[in-house]
Amino acid sequence: MHSDTQFFDSKNLSRPLVIIPFGLIFIVNLIITQVNGFGYAGELAIFSAASSFLAILFSMQWDIEILIRDKDKMLVSIYSGIIVATFFFTVSIGLYFLLNFLSFNFYLFLTSSATLLAINEILLSGLVKLKKYKIWILVRSLTPIMLFFFAINQFSIELTWLFAQLVPLIALVLFYFGSFKSNLINGFSISLKNLFSRSCKLLSLTASSLISNSILLFCLIGISFSLDNYEAGLWVNAYRIFSAPVVLSSSIILPFVLSKIGDIAYISKFKIFYKYLLGMTLLLIFISPFVYFFGSTTFKTLTNSSSIIEGYLCITICWIGAMHCLIQNMRSFFHSIDKAETFLVILILFIFLIGAIFFSVSSISLVQISERIFYSTFFIFILIILNLLNANYIKIEKN
Repeated sequence: MHSDTQFFDSKNLSRPLVIIPFGLIFIVNLIITQVNGFGYAGELAIFSAASSFLAILFSMQWDIEILIRDKDKMLVSIYSGIIVATFFFTVSIGLYFLLNFLSFNFYLFLTSSATLLAINEILLSGLVKLKKYKIWILVRSLTPIMLFFFAINQFSIELTWLFAQLVPLIALVLFYFGSFKSNLINGFSISLKNLFSRSCKLLSLTASSLISNSILLFCLIGISFSLDNYEAGLWVNAYRIFSAPVVLSSSIILPFVLSKIGDIAYISKFKIFYKYLLGMTLLLIFISPFVYFFGSTTFKTLTNSSSIIEGYLCITICWIGAMHCLIQNMRSFFHSIDKAETFLVILILFIFLIGAIFFSVSSISLVQISERIFYSTFFIFILIILNLLNANYIKIEKN
């Protein structure tokens, strides 16, 4: 029987290279901001967030399904995820011709990049399940590299984001074709009935993912309309910079946590995830004094701008970003313990709270917006933690 702490042994944590793609994303976003300005950075952040939002819908969370289920089901799950993503892309194109409500080029770039991103995430989850970490690092690194190349060369935002998804997909296809050539040639049957049934069971998780991953998008749109694109670009850069230690750490560790959770008993899942949450919380507490006292100087240096933000705003945005990250992490865990519906209800409440921030008043400052986002996020974060503890307690009582 495996130890509950096996995931956290030195062998599993001795993968420092895993930070490379996430570090590249962080650095590339800073360079793009320095070269093209906060306005461009704000527009790129909104477009990429909108594309990511659609990618979650198109993938129907089959990428998470791959991680938390048995390895034997991996290829079937990959095929299923790709079929679902392709289906949604086809439907979205059909809807365009029926409704014709957006510029076709913009709509085509948005839906195409979302489809590529959805398939990328599905195939990348397969690499984690196969423990092909070096390949995973290489492919993950292609996105920020392509983003840097096309953005610096003044390609349009839409085309830049599209190519940043297309190049990694080509690399992934080549890898899977080389590794599973016989399976791809001979194929295997997938029951459309079972595919539909399983996808329906993923609806609550998908809805939760759409909401949790769109919180940043809603915040940026709200700030952009309440203030302007410049303020949105400033806010999102502060969001990325100050929450980076928690976001990067979670991005590195969480896929392995979820993969491990898929192979152990129900109660043991909680033990591992509690340790993960504790580690992220301690990290956030540790970096907070630095963010408060040196955040303004750090922001000015990293963005190479004359914009000044106070320490209070720095720490507020830092905690917002970190809590948003952990809320998304807990979404995946709630799915692994079959409590996705509970999580969805809480997130719907979150959306109402975020919406109320921007519709309650007509004139509001960036500091006031950040404060209200923080209070709403903190309330939802505590509510989710309480539900997590309750689910664990009920299971223990039953046993």
